[in-house]
Amino acid sequence: VELSGRMVIGISLAASVLRGMDRSIVDAVVVAREIVLPGTPAFEDIIARFPVETENGIDRDKLRELTFGVQDQDAIAELEAITHPRIKDETIRQLAEAEGPYVVHERPALKMPSSIRPDHVLFVDQPNLYVERNRILERGRGKGQDLTPQQVDAMLFRQLSRDELAKRADSILVNDGRKGKFKVKVRDLDTEYISKLR
Repeated sequence: VELSGRMVIGISLAASVLRGMDRSIVDAVVVAREIVLPGTPAFEDIIARFPVETENGIDRDKLRELTFGVQDQDAIAELEAITHPRIKDETIRQLAEAEGPYVVHERPALKMPSSIRPDHVLFVDQPNLYVERNRILERGRGKGQDLTPQQVDAMLFRQLSRDELAKRADSILVNDGRKGKFKVKVRDLDTEYISKLR
């Protein structure tokens, strides 16, 4: 199952509910962090191209500023050429090793399609998208990141629109902001998946 949706929309919450039910989750964001840890080939390639090395690894704020912050399409393409093939390979490895009645591939809804073909696509939708930009800025501040509106625009531009997501989805899970109700919907969907596998 591919679990996808736009930023700050409830994908992580849905995944956490499924984890609590012992479902296997392979998170593309976690994989993306793992493949650029110090000493990895991707880390070496990134610091050879971008001046972003710190004592603890990669300065993600600086890397974001040098790519998405100035919307340097060549730099973005170079960064993606370094990371995306490695993310794909590691994701495939983790999906193959995962156990359970079904495996969830949690990934952002990027315009670049995944070359990993899921059996089922679950799109998490949030009808109150007018708050999307502010929630992204707030989440960034909560992580100590001072995102600029230009950086947010660049991030959102690289995602599929709600209409594009709806067209490719097999199921749509609506998150109206009520966490308790949303968690029940996720559990109900899990029950549906399990019944189809029997």
